[in-house]
Amino acid sequence: MKNFPLAFLLLLAAPAIAQTSSGYLDQSGSWKWEHDTGTPGSSTGQLIFGVASPSVDGAATEFLVSYSQYGGERFHTVFGNDTVATSFIYDTYVYLVNPTQVQNLELDMDQVTANGETIIFGTQCSSVSGTWEYTYASGGHAHWKPSNIACNPQNWAPNKWHHIQIQAHRVGDVVTYDWVKLDNARARPFKNATVPSGLFLGWMPPGVLLINFQVDGAYSSSGTIQGYFDKLQVWRW
Repeated sequence: MKNFPLAFLLLLAAPAIAQTSSGYLDQSGSWKWEHDTGTPGSSTGQLIFGVASPSVDGAATEFLVSYSQYGGERFHTVFGNDTVATSFIYDTYVYLVNPTQVQNLELDMDQVTANGETIIFGTQCSSVSGTWEYTYASGGHAHWKPSNIACNPQNWAPNKWHHIQIQAHRVGDVVTYDWVKLDNARARPFKNATVPSGLFLGWMPPGVLLINFQVDGAYSSSGTIQGYFDKLQVWRW
């Protein structure tokens, strides 16, 4: 058995009582969505709440996206206010009807610190690089970087729930992406994934915590992405 450092084993521990959960966010009435202008083409989206089947807990949220030219649709909601927390776990179940329509499945969150700086915790399962990618800040913008952990949403089993958990932590505005766990596989640690992640965007007040769920289209012509997410929550401490 491979020996992992104690710090990594502690990161894999179940959330402790002292940690804070956002509660399940998938049924929140505050979700908003729009085409992500960081992607090409165009997209339109829709969320349908309280879907009994398929679901994990009896009430999933369905997402429907029509896109053209690789367009991406971003769904987002504010889920808290906290300038102190430095560690986060993005935890959700995702169900894709036709994974071949998805170029990237993006799961990320933002935290605005007391001085107004937005810290971006960005990850995506990308069919382009075939890895879990993560974001870093440079030149006033966020950029994607491939990681050592393989992932391609187009290879996921269709019409099946997939449990995703991703942990990252920060020291100041420098973020370390710790590990990702998919379904029943063992958590995979990111390697050399400590990067600058702060940007002064000025679009949210200090303390805001924002979660994003985004899907990008896989084709240059047009297509439709249908899926569901359930039991979506963020742990923080």
